[in-house]
Amino acid sequence: MTEELSDSKKWIRLGVEQRLVTPLTGAVVLETKKDYEKYNLSNRVASTDLPSVPEPGTLGLLALAGGAHWIARRRAARKKPPVAA
Repeated sequence: MTEELSDSKKWIRLGVEQRLVTPLTGAVVLETKKDYEKYNLSNRVASTDLPSVPEPGTLGLLALAGGAHWIARRRAARKKPPVAA
């Protein structure tokens, strides 16, 4: 029983550190600075947790949107009637 309890505490600590919502860690919604202080929590994310490179899916969407924009402009340019001088 003691071993199970220590494993639970270890998983709870890991979940809190990684900001995971699980049946063990639950979801805590805190609205004010006092709420964070009351439970000795931080509302800041460590700077090492922030991604510095866009996700591959983001880059794919940008490429897709750029390609669609290029095709639309090219089609619009072809449909323009010649300008009479």
